[in-house]
Amino acid sequence: MTSHNQTNPTRAPWGQHLVLDFNGCSKELLSNKENILNWSKELVDAIDMVAYGEPIIEHFATHSHEAAGYTLLQMIETSNIAAHFAENIGQAYIDVFSCKAFDVEVALKVCKKYFNPAKVNMHSMDRGFHKKDQAGERNFLRRFKMNRRPKFIEDVHSIYTLKGSKAFQGFEINRTLFEGASKYQDIAIYENDSLGRVLTLDGIIQITECDEFVYQEMMAHVPLFSHENPEHVLIIGGGDGGILREVLRHKAVKKVVMSEIDQIVIDACVEYMPSVNNAGKVYRDPRTQLVVGDAFAYVQETELKFDAVIIDSTDPTGPGEKLFSDDFYKNVVKILNKNALISTQGGVPLFQPGEVGNTLSCLKDAGLNSSCYIAAVPTYYGGYMTLGFGALNSKWSLPDLETLEQRFKRACIRTKHYSPAMHRASFVLPPWIEDDINTKSNKKEEAA
Repeated sequence: MTSHNQTNPTRAPWGQHLVLDFNGCSKELLSNKENILNWSKELVDAIDMVAYGEPIIEHFATHSHEAAGYTLLQMIETSNIAAHFAENIGQAYIDVFSCKAFDVEVALKVCKKYFNPAKVNMHSMDRGFHKKDQAGERNFLRRFKMNRRPKFIEDVHSIYTLKGSKAFQGFEINRTLFEGASKYQDIAIYENDSLGRVLTLDGIIQITECDEFVYQEMMAHVPLFSHENPEHVLIIGGGDGGILREVLRHKAVKKVVMSEIDQIVIDACVEYMPSVNNAGKVYRDPRTQLVVGDAFAYVQETELKFDAVIIDSTDPTGPGEKLFSDDFYKNVVKILNKNALISTQGGVPLFQPGEVGNTLSCLKDAGLNSSCYIAAVPTYYGGYMTLGFGALNSKWSLPDLETLEQRFKRACIRTKHYSPAMHRASFVLPPWIEDDINTKSNKKEEAA
């Protein structure tokens, strides 16, 4: 947040700009014209400005159902207040441009009072400098050039520390394709010149077009080629459709059930990330059964049995938290056929120590022969990503290279990352990852 000190001669901005993005607002507040007009009047007073003329307000609902809602423009001295209220998706976009500094906290409080957002993104910046402040002007221009495009910063790892420091990653947003919120999570799809299209959930990167194949292929093909004849497959999560795409490439698979909790994620990815899910064709495949709902409840209630279960969950927060519990894995074991296999994402151990160890402990406690394999996905900051692996057969062992090559050749699948040799190599863990797994297992045994 920018601070202002009008008595400091070395910093003399002539104006200020506050940008607010609100998510999770109620449609009733966003679609109430009187509420919006009252808000604009109070906001003008809050920033100590004078309104020039009456506010212009129009309701737009024909060109895009997602963006339907009121747009308001209020002129103030050499500046303006502009806003759009997307009532259908519960979002408000507010720009406050003033010819003098104002208290951004007061302005924010007024805006929150009228629209009651669940989540706020805020950016405040100085606009221009007096000629006498040439150094300040140069600094402003440098900052402006550096920030001419918005940045996405992911701080999923900020809750973990490495030598006392926090870790972040990000990218430049060249285009925002979709922003919305379901009752489970915030959803956004951005475009970056290097990464392609990027899916984020609750501000956490899920996949990017440039390297999603690494994750999808290793999550799907390792368990399927490890099985002699996988015919029935369950995918948990995977709303982008990439895991389903890879599973359906196995012609021997007769049925795939995909249990995903959020329909909005599915729809957004079909529209804005068609390269990941073959433009939605994966859901029209006759072998596919899409179940939109809580996967925890599904594995409790289904009477179907599966040869492979692929758990493409988010991190252990929000709607995905239950998918990292002992109870969940015990219910999964009940729906497995003989010799069934499981794969599941286990996090990035450098920044998420103990996560894969906890997953493997859950698999072991549920009666599975548990192990772990790795993949380096460039998008997932921190190097190696761990993938948990479980086998119902206590005597299961990794197939030899010749067997994997025969199965791969028979399947007639062309891959970008997966290969039989990569399959076997991925189960070779660096000692530091083995230590992380063992430390977690030891702590759990001590606690028991």
